[in-house]
Amino acid sequence: MWKLIGNRWKNQRGFTLVELMVVVAIIGILVSIAVPSYQKVTETARKNACQANMRAVLGAVQILRMENAGVNLAGRLDEQHALMAVKLFSEVPTCPSGGDLYYSIDVDNDGTITIACPNGHHIRKEGAGGE
Repeated sequence: MWKLIGNRWKNQRGFTLVELMVVVAIIGILVSIAVPSYQKVTETARKNACQANMRAVLGAVQILRMENAGVNLAGRLDEQHALMAVKLFSEVPTCPSGGDLYYSIDVDNDGTITIACPNGHHIRKEGAGGE
C-alpha cells in the first residue's frame, strides 16, 4: 500500500507553466478590480471626515456666537486659532486629505456662517439676520 502512495507522489511534478499563468492572470484581474474600489472608499472616508470636522467647527462657531451675544463676529474669525482661545477644541481641526490644510471660517453681517476646506468642500449655515 505504501508503495502505491509513494509512486503516486513521485509522478507529481508540480504546477505547469500554463497553470501558473492562469493563476497570475486571475490575481491580476482581482487586483485591477480591488484597487479602484479601495481608492474610492478611502476618498469617501476622507470626504466624510472633512464634512464631520466642518460640522464640528460650525457648531463651535455657533457656541461662540451664543457666548458672545450682541457682538458682531463678521470678519473676526479669519483664523481658527480664535476658536482655540475659547477652548472649544484641544487642537485646530485640519482637513484629513493631508498636510496642514486648515478650514476657513466666514461670518457675514447677516449671520451666515460658511466653513470651507482648501479641497473645495464647504458647508453653509444661513444666519438669522445680524447678531
